Amino acid sequence: MPDELPPHDDLASLRGLLEQNLNYSKEILRNTEKARSYIFWSQVMGIVKILLIIVPLVLGFLYLKPYLGQVIGTYQDLLGTGSSGTEQPNQTNADLLNRLQNLQKSGNLKQIEQLLK
Repeated sequence: MPDELPPHDDLASLRGLLEQNLNYSKEILRNTEKARSYIFWSQVMGIVKILLIIVPLVLGFLYLKPYLGQVIGTYQDLLGTGSSGTEQPNQTNADLLNRLQNLQKSGNLKQIEQLLK
């Protein structure tokens, strides 16, 4: 008969198993919450680490930009390309080549030798 209840000992052991299962489930829930918290803080600290690297670089670039412009201008002056930045870097080489070609056409070898020194 399906309506018959199991003996009292079976109900007590079933109740004990259910309570044990409930305790295990609570422990699993606690461990899951700890893992979730660990993952969250790991992500937050990862973002903080990235910001600690990128923000000083950006701020440093913005702060040093005028000084870098001065250094680049000085460097261009040393190279002879001018500090305006509108001239092409190889313009002096192109001028030299044009002068060499003109001297070659005129046949003046002494000036060519002096120009190449």
